[in-house]
Amino acid sequence: MKRIKIYMISLNVYIFVFFLFTCGCRGINEGDFQDVINIEQPSKLSTHLQNKVISFIKVTNGETVIYLTNLAYDRPKRYRLDYLVHDVDISPGDKFITYVQGENVDGNIHQALWFYDLIENFGTKVASWEKDITEIVITNPSFSPDGNKVIFTVTWLETNNNGLAIVNIDGSELNILNTNSPLNEGPRISPDGSHIIVTCAGLDAATGYPGFQLCLLDKNGLFRKQLTNRGDLNSSYYFTPDGKKIAYSEAEFGGIFKIIKKRKDRFIVMDIDGKNKVEILNWDIAVKGFSDDSQEIIFVSRPDKNSPRGIYIINIDGSNLRHLTYFDAFLEEWYSDIESYY
Repeated sequence: MKRIKIYMISLNVYIFVFFLFTCGCRGINEGDFQDVINIEQPSKLSTHLQNKVISFIKVTNGETVIYLTNLAYDRPKRYRLDYLVHDVDISPGDKFITYVQGENVDGNIHQALWFYDLIENFGTKVASWEKDITEIVITNPSFSPDGNKVIFTVTWLETNNNGLAIVNIDGSELNILNTNSPLNEGPRISPDGSHIIVTCAGLDAATGYPGFQLCLLDKNGLFRKQLTNRGDLNSSYYFTPDGKKIAYSEAEFGGIFKIIKKRKDRFIVMDIDGKNKVEILNWDIAVKGFSDDSQEIIFVSRPDKNSPRGIYIINIDGSNLRHLTYFDAFLEEWYSDIESYY
């Protein structure tokens, strides 16, 4: 697959205000949590976690780098694509990736969704439109839980329609979902395939200002419920493997009016209907995975902006916070030439 130059553009998103509902948060810790347990050797980690694989992705020096490792840190793999891509997602089983890439066609940039086999080192274009990126933009693909499909956001700029599409990994059965809300970014499908979670537009109940919230859709993309109504940006959101809860990161930084001086971060777990929100940390986090029984969350974070990033594990109720210190040297190297990628 040949190298293709990527042209990035800025999208102007017009925020539509959804109705408000009460937060219903409980169990707020606000920094009052147990001491961090340092795990200095993989052998000290629970056996059921040692084989869990986590991934890191960055774009630097004109190439895309993908790093996979189990938590025992004895089977690391590094892959390099000698071209720039964006919005990379890794399949269940960690053998494939999907990403968005642009192609210069007679002076126009056409975006396409790609499927790439990491083992065979071979890429396939699975979805595209013969339209310039000033007309159609593709963003944020993610694999279905069974790894057989990819769901992604498609924005038709001429009509300001921000919808969803889903396609088989062999490029067959491209289907535009019948969405009915104006913003549907970063879709993720629930483990049983019955629901989709997306970034949507909504108000921060505390400030009254617009922000990026989380919404629940049905399997066909139709709006069902706004799940959050606090913070300026809710991100790094994932269904737990049992499909019962959603873990996500919430950031509050004053929105477009900058009404607060200090950014506030919260890591929250809630039921998939948005109820029973429990704040388990007040750190900025990036979820990396879960234990098979959905009771432990693996993530990258740092206690404050002056601390180095680390790999942590916490129970879903906020207890037993562990820092895998044997990853610290790798993370220092990994983040040495980037700042905005997890």
